[in-house]
Amino acid sequence: MAWHEEKRKAEHETLGARRLAASGGVPVPRAGLTAAVEDLMAVLREGAAGAKALAPEPVAWPAFFEPQLLACGPSVQGGGSFVAALTPRGFGATVHVGRGGGGQFAAEKFALAGISHLPPLLGASWGQTGAGGNGLTLVSRAGHVLSCPGPRPTGTVAWACKPLSGAPAMLPVVEGARLAAA
Repeated sequence: MAWHEEKRKAEHETLGARRLAASGGVPVPRAGLTAAVEDLMAVLREGAAGAKALAPEPVAWPAFFEPQLLACGPSVQGGGSFVAALTPRGFGATVHVGRGGGGQFAAEKFALAGISHLPPLLGASWGQTGAGGNGLTLVSRAGHVLSCPGPRPTGTVAWACKPLSGAPAMLPVVEGARLAAA
């Protein structure tokens, strides 16, 4: 018997009600599945009713700015939170979103310092850093793990980045390989 014939026979005897039909038993209705789907739909309806509708935020981004990374920042007292958009080479902009009100919000530009010798950035997270403070955690295409501690920069100040303390300098990546996502 060839492999595909063996598998076909296994499917015939074990899938759904066919298994019972092959044994001479009577198929049992799928009451459990129906009940589970109905319960799931009820939960989804409840969640949708209480969810706040999402709407695009009008943001004025810097000219010629083409970010590929997005990091959600800390919540702000009074509503909303910050979002950082970053290019793979370390240029970024932050904007306060979710605060309501009309009009367009201007994003504030910043640059990352201490990463120019590294491959392009592949991942970013804005939150608790290894030292217990807030900041950015970054991963490069080669697996370098960096920390940019401190509050978001304002004006023309660069956000200083360094290898993450208390952690390996790089993710375990095969030599010569590149990460595709982080």
